[in-house]
Amino acid sequence: MNSHPSRRSTPSNQITNSLNRLASSNYPSQPSRSLPTRIFLRVSRSIRLLFILITIILIACFFLYWPQSTFKKRIANAGLFSKITKSNISNSSDLWAKIPTVSRDVLNVLEELDQSQLNDEEKAIQEMLHQPHLDHPDLPLVTALPSDLPHSSSTKPNCPDNLSAPCRFLIAGFIGEQETKAQIHLHQLGLLAMALNRTLVLPQLSDSRMGSCLEHPFHLYYDESSLNRLGVRTVTHEKFLRWATATPSYVPTARLVAIVDHKQIPSTSTQGSVSYDHATTTTRRDTLSFIPNRQFCIRNNLQPSQLKKSPANKKFNLNFQDFAPLIIVSPARWQKSTKTRDLFAQQIIKSIQLSDSNPSNKIVKRYLFKSDKSGQEMPDVLVLNYELRYPFLDPRSSTSQTILGGGDISSSSVARNSNDHWAEIGRLKAFEHFPYASVWEELAQVLVEQLPAMVGIHWRQENMKVMELRRCATSLLVTLDSLKNSYPSLEAVYLSTDYPIEQVVNDGGARQSKAKAHSGTFSKSITQDHHAIMRELFQHPIALKWFTFNTLIERLSLSVDLLEKLLRQSVFIKVKEMDRLMKVRMHPDLKEMEGGADWGRQDRRLMESNRQELERAVKAKLTLSPEPEPETGMHADEEGDEQGMDMGVIGILEKLVLIRSSLFLTGVPNQCSKRSSFTNQIVDHRLRLIDDNLAKFGFLLDSDFAGNSQPNRQRFNLVEFWAPSP
Repeated sequence: MNSHPSRRSTPSNQITNSLNRLASSNYPSQPSRSLPTRIFLRVSRSIRLLFILITIILIACFFLYWPQSTFKKRIANAGLFSKITKSNISNSSDLWAKIPTVSRDVLNVLEELDQSQLNDEEKAIQEMLHQPHLDHPDLPLVTALPSDLPHSSSTKPNCPDNLSAPCRFLIAGFIGEQETKAQIHLHQLGLLAMALNRTLVLPQLSDSRMGSCLEHPFHLYYDESSLNRLGVRTVTHEKFLRWATATPSYVPTARLVAIVDHKQIPSTSTQGSVSYDHATTTTRRDTLSFIPNRQFCIRNNLQPSQLKKSPANKKFNLNFQDFAPLIIVSPARWQKSTKTRDLFAQQIIKSIQLSDSNPSNKIVKRYLFKSDKSGQEMPDVLVLNYELRYPFLDPRSSTSQTILGGGDISSSSVARNSNDHWAEIGRLKAFEHFPYASVWEELAQVLVEQLPAMVGIHWRQENMKVMELRRCATSLLVTLDSLKNSYPSLEAVYLSTDYPIEQVVNDGGARQSKAKAHSGTFSKSITQDHHAIMRELFQHPIALKWFTFNTLIERLSLSVDLLEKLLRQSVFIKVKEMDRLMKVRMHPDLKEMEGGADWGRQDRRLMESNRQELERAVKAKLTLSPEPEPETGMHADEEGDEQGMDMGVIGILEKLVLIRSSLFLTGVPNQCSKRSSFTNQIVDHRLRLIDDNLAKFGFLLDSDFAGNSQPNRQRFNLVEFWAPSP
């Protein structure tokens, strides 16, 4: 008897055993299934169906939204997936799933795609080129396909002067020095704009100053292409304003950047610093905390109700709220060596670039010590408050070329900029003085031609001690007598100085205590001793006749053509209005005289009378007058009082006259004259004229002789200096 307990067989167990024996007799033994298969078979039928349904949906979505439509078509045409075959499984359908198979065509197509290195655009072009020619041979050949990037929905206006997008600008908001040196600083800002891949906005001008808050356009002083000739990309202030106000719904974003000398902020370390000016509030980020009263005239404070009634130039606005002002303070004595200059130049460019990109968590401490948390896009406009005294970039230097291109001189790395940007950097030139507006060149030539041969003097008296000034005045008289003996054709001497000569000449020094110098900083240090010395100088008899700027204007006679050119300048706007009114009044008079016997003669006489009146008005505008006493009472604010001539224009005319004078004389620097960039520019331009003389006639300087027919159009020297008397 068997010791094991017997197990009672149930009908269901018998059926199961029979089925198992039947399966094992009809099919060979199967290898053990993998773990995923066993898990899949063990789960319930509803879960398996749900899994299969999700898989089918994912595959359908993949083919439906896959962007490579070309590949899908090729798959469809080639019949990549064959029909799913059925295994010959008899009664065990839930044990064996349908197994998909892959056609050999799939592998062939995938291999072909893997070997092809062409992108979609190149494939499309290649397929087009292999297609037979169309019936329209005149149609242009398609060589490129448009980008599939979505169109921008930005409301930014188109860039002015066909500049490439995006439109980004750099504005010279304030430059710390006057006209001659300001040219150098503006060139530096132009180089900085090119390094930052921005366009320089030509500044406004007034009284020898440059900035965004001034009255006159750039072309009042200079040729508008002056910086373009040096490789700098520019746009006029007027065109920039039109761009900035073209779309009412879009206000350009801006950041204020101050680049200043460390002496201007005494609390700054001598090693310099770079930081954000967080002392300004978000509503006043168009000012600097250390000079809060300085205005840049690029953000209006008008109420919305007043905007509709205000003129267009008062509606101009920039959005400074998203960007805190950036302050870059120079190290001490950075200009003393090329190495420190280059390091400071790189610091300026890298700091502005990092502030533009707003890397709140990746600030390079070497360049930027505090991060800006705004997290906004790059500002459209940078407004510069620039108060350095020396240039920090020199396009002739290979190191500066690397810095301008975005490279790092400390690691000798070269920036990976576009070829176009590198080409622009390569076209940058070293500084040259800007050509002045042609109307002032022409006027200066007329002034010189209407005068006898003269010696031109530039005498910068600021910071000279009174005793030295007296000795130099005595020596000047001796020098002039000597020049007359050496050059017999000389008849006049023209003196250009920062001392207010017109007040000495006009009133004999009666109101000299109220004198206003031609240099703003010199006015505070003029004393009665200065007046006495200059009076003695003019009263001393010499063989030459003294000329001042006013005496040049008194002798001036203007042609009709030159008069018309002058009336187009913004400084003569009231004279231009007078010309318009005269033409209106003249029209009925001509109609009344028309048909008479002397109609033509009357017409010419009336026109000549009007021309003379306009000429007197222009000459009156150009004439320098003593500083008036401040008016009080009911007439103090009347609109009829016209301001004097722009002193920047006067300085340019004096400079051009001295360049064309037969002889040029100036004091020995730091002895009889303050060292001046004004004088250096005159010498530089005279040298160019002398070089032109050599190229045309084969000699450098003209020689004077008795009976010389045109000595006022000749140059007898480059420059001569006089020293103080013993």
